[in-house]
Amino acid sequence: MLASMNPWIFFAGAAVISGLFYVEGLLLAGRFFGVRVREIGIGVGPLAFTRGRLVVRWLPLGALVYFHDTRFGEDKDPAGSFDHAPRSTRVSIRLMDVLVYLLPAFLVLGLDAWRSFVSGFGQLFTILVEPTAEGVELVRGFLDIVESGDVGRAIGIWFAKSAALTAVPFVPVAGGGGVLFELLSRPGANFQTGTAAALMVLGALAILAFLVKFVWVFFAAVL
Repeated sequence: MLASMNPWIFFAGAAVISGLFYVEGLLLAGRFFGVRVREIGIGVGPLAFTRGRLVVRWLPLGALVYFHDTRFGEDKDPAGSFDHAPRSTRVSIRLMDVLVYLLPAFLVLGLDAWRSFVSGFGQLFTILVEPTAEGVELVRGFLDIVESGDVGRAIGIWFAKSAALTAVPFVPVAGGGGVLFELLSRPGANFQTGTAAALMVLGALAILAFLVKFVWVFFAAVL
């Protein structure tokens, strides 16, 4: 245990570490199920550089792995495509969006990871819709753990809460939303059409609203 940890350094490091875990987990899932990777995206914001399938942006906040899908782009070869894989494969890969965060949390926190994961849903709801003061209190409680130097516990909680956030069915292309879409949709369904497209827009707006509120709450807690 460290004597103390600067919250800004912790969050920057946690974002990078969790992004690397996410990418590696999805790459392993794609290799295991024989689904080709189309693009690996690191960060958000303006483009920094590209190298082969790797696309890096300037702000190191999050990561995405795009699998080959004949519904998009010019490559219509069904071999190794996500949309032509069995439903069980597609669901398993979407579940990996959550498991890549949840498994490290269990390694660090043990069974406490499950309690942290489950409580994360209510805490995310609190940050999104409750008055700012309640969200600030939650974030300050976490910052107390970070600043105490208990980095192991803090990173375990970070992974557990990241798993909860990913499991919320915001959009039908990842995490909990992806699992529901693959379970309920007809074969060959395109999430860019019909109801799924509307859900994509609503989910993106919900994510944006959460991020704006979280940034507001975080700065209120830190400053």
